[in-house]
Amino acid sequence: MTTQSSHALWVPGPERIQKTLLHTFWKQLEQEAGVHFQTYTDLNRFALERAEVFWPFLWNFVQIQAETRGERVLDETEGMMLSRFFPDARLNFTENVLRHSGPGEAIVEHAESGRRRSLSWDDLRKQVEKLSAYLRHAGVKPGDRVAAWIPNCIEAVITSLAAARIGAIYSSTSPDFGVDGVLDRFGQIEPVVLVAADGYTYNGKPQQCMGKLAEIVAGLPTVREVLVIGYQSETPDLSGLDRAKLFSAALENDLDIPEAQAFEFNHPLYILYSSGTTGKPKCIVHRAGGILLNHLKEHQLHCDIQAGDRVMYYTTTGWMMWNWLVTALASKATIVLYDGSPFQPGPERLFKIAEQEQLTFLGVSAKWIESLRKLELSPKSTYPLSALRTMASTGSPLSEEGFQYVYDHIKRDLHLSSISGGTDLCGCFLGGNPLAEVHPAELQVPMLGMSIEIYPEEGEALLGPTTGELVCTRPFPSQPLKFWNDPENKKYQAAYFERFPGVWHHGDFVQRTETGFKVLGRSDATLNPGGVRIGTAEIYRQVESFPEILEALVFMRSAQGEDQVVLLVRMKEEVSLTDDLRKQIQSRIRQACTPRHVPGRIEAVADLPRTKNGKLLELAVTDLANGRPVRNVTAVANPEALEAIQTLFS
Repeated sequence: MTTQSSHALWVPGPERIQKTLLHTFWKQLEQEAGVHFQTYTDLNRFALERAEVFWPFLWNFVQIQAETRGERVLDETEGMMLSRFFPDARLNFTENVLRHSGPGEAIVEHAESGRRRSLSWDDLRKQVEKLSAYLRHAGVKPGDRVAAWIPNCIEAVITSLAAARIGAIYSSTSPDFGVDGVLDRFGQIEPVVLVAADGYTYNGKPQQCMGKLAEIVAGLPTVREVLVIGYQSETPDLSGLDRAKLFSAALENDLDIPEAQAFEFNHPLYILYSSGTTGKPKCIVHRAGGILLNHLKEHQLHCDIQAGDRVMYYTTTGWMMWNWLVTALASKATIVLYDGSPFQPGPERLFKIAEQEQLTFLGVSAKWIESLRKLELSPKSTYPLSALRTMASTGSPLSEEGFQYVYDHIKRDLHLSSISGGTDLCGCFLGGNPLAEVHPAELQVPMLGMSIEIYPEEGEALLGPTTGELVCTRPFPSQPLKFWNDPENKKYQAAYFERFPGVWHHGDFVQRTETGFKVLGRSDATLNPGGVRIGTAEIYRQVESFPEILEALVFMRSAQGEDQVVLLVRMKEEVSLTDDLRKQIQSRIRQACTPRHVPGRIEAVADLPRTKNGKLLELAVTDLANGRPVRNVTAVANPEALEAIQTLFS
């Protein structure tokens, strides 16, 4: 099932392979279907060509509980965009997530302040049922929206599962979004209930939310109930807030628990949002069955999350990885939440939690790993992480140096799984294979059931190691159901199906290698001077190899009728960008990339603009530097960085 290469950073041993869920799945599917798979590629080819066998088998393997599954597996009569998996199936998302019971911990929550809270499986179910009864009593119906402006806390999980239990649609965003950013999102979906916290702490600074919450409630006329979590104070003052009561009070009810009704497989579950840097965020509606089936596949087969495991992803409630983490409960794994800065009170905070909680799976961003590398931190000397089997990295491409750092300074025997997908599918197109070797800077495989191809500009598939546009040519269960307020699906089609008609165009610029894939950047942010196309990740790898530079952002600017590559760098503290360093950077890019991609201008900045989830805003900076307006500044976590860049190019 795996071969060893001299370039591999990690190769799973036979005993480890035997214990993985993917190995068990592989062998059982061979027996069930009467076939033999020599390679993972063979297995995925079967998943694509024999969808009518693969998906029902997966359904049974991950033990989805349903009122009925139905005979039909996939309805493609209206094309890929409007395809429906298991159109006759009926299930309840929450009942699948809460299938486990007992006194053991289901959720553990760590706050930046050092506070630790937990809920048992039995108590989690009890609180979810209590809140679902309250919501039903408050008049919440299937299809109504329940919104949450909320930290990464236990109450967020309870709210999402209570809403799903009665067929409501859950949508959340993190409390660091300002009033305009929240209204840009929730204002479009018209929630009937709003859940919020009285405040939160980030980077050592307590933040009060009650004043902003009053403004948000005033801007959401459809909200009938406001539930306030005492996150910083047990008794927040609600006197200035209309229609408000404490979240804890809503749980203290004697209402009859409503029956967990079964809904269609394609019933709406979540509304997630695009980044919103090119206008108001798109409201992406995800389906309950598709999310459940796809997440269970990714968790169990690709991340080897098993019953009894302890799973953490460093995320906020505004990133799809939060939704991904919640579903891990369905694999009977304990989920660990962390709210706050991963560098407080020091850069080893997440490792301290990983050791304390005996995490078996830890998910982080590539930027976090690169930051630790720049700090020359070696956590393995303090934290053995003996239970940790898998570390996942996403959010941006992880460099070769970042991969090497993990194995040299975090843990040697570790499946480092670089994954890539997005909010659009609330899951992954490319990711890990726990049966195979790990290569520097590579994503190992297409996820099972994902028909991944690479298209050039003209839209024809390329074979062998090459670069181009990442596309998916066949339906998958977690495709969005629709966009909100898009009755004719025009926005939905424009977002994914216009570039290559009938084929999902994801917007990633990728390279297929002999052993896997590399994500080179967003395709709309690639550099193209003189018609030679290169991904921004290739530039970042060269620039960030300089110890003086913490991170970089590169873009194209038209100046005096000519295209110019411009590089912005954030320097280490007390280090200056000298002319000599500029020349060294240019020389390295010329040698490692091409002469056409040598920056004509290199500037040092105090900070680089990023989204609330930490992704660099390449497109926003490109617009700004080329005299075009940034259309939605509320999506920017640090707008002052944009203002400083505007001064550079004004």
